[in-house]
Amino acid sequence: TVHDAILKVNEDRLVSLREGKKLQIENYFKQIRSQIITYSSNRMIVDAMKEFNQAFSNPGVESIALDSGLQNKLAARYEYQKANTPGAGNDAVSKWMPQKEISRYFQSLYISDNSNPIGSKESLDAAPQDIEYNRLHKKYHPIIRQFLNEFGYYDIFLVEINTGHIVYSVFKEVDYATSLATGPYSQTGIGRAFQGAKNLNDPNAIYIDDFQSYEPSYNAAASFIASPIFDNGQKVGVLIFQAPVDRI
Repeated sequence: TVHDAILKVNEDRLVSLREGKKLQIENYFKQIRSQIITYSSNRMIVDAMKEFNQAFSNPGVESIALDSGLQNKLAARYEYQKANTPGAGNDAVSKWMPQKEISRYFQSLYISDNSNPIGSKESLDAAPQDIEYNRLHKKYHPIIRQFLNEFGYYDIFLVEINTGHIVYSVFKEVDYATSLATGPYSQTGIGRAFQGAKNLNDPNAIYIDDFQSYEPSYNAAASFIASPIFDNGQKVGVLIFQAPVDRI
């Protein structure tokens, strides 16, 4: 009948559309795979990883303890996070706030004491303090930020191999400067991606953690793709891309 014929045509169209979309998504992840393998072996990224590791662990200031004004600004940033994260519990701020002073110090520099509005923290090329980390940030950040914008990633992270500290992030959400080994997000997708890539011994291997809601991104769905960074055969860190679900 005519009805059956029309139904068959529409079914065929839907199958064709489904297969086309499936191919697009597969190609998207192939592109991510190629980019992260290439970028993790890029000499600039290898140098940035090593230099950020050093400057993060030795910030070059007498004290990294925040005064009460800076503590309050950082606490206010976490209150904002709690208010804007669907499903966040009453204990969210105490759960998320980093325990390590070094994490709070760098979060203050690049998040809560950063005058750019939330959602635009990546606009800051360097915090004003006269320390090596800020000089490195001014050198590398504009280049990595441009790469992120060009290819539509949500964030890009450099993670120190032993402590798991996120020593660099483009977007500067509340996961920045925390430890993916022991910190508040070590059991999330980004923590699994770090541990997975840390255990890889092939520079061309990657670890993918599938889309799940992610609290630092206000519970938006995110997937994390990670690859180890080697320098002359020594594993010095992990490069992680955060892929946004809206591209899918």
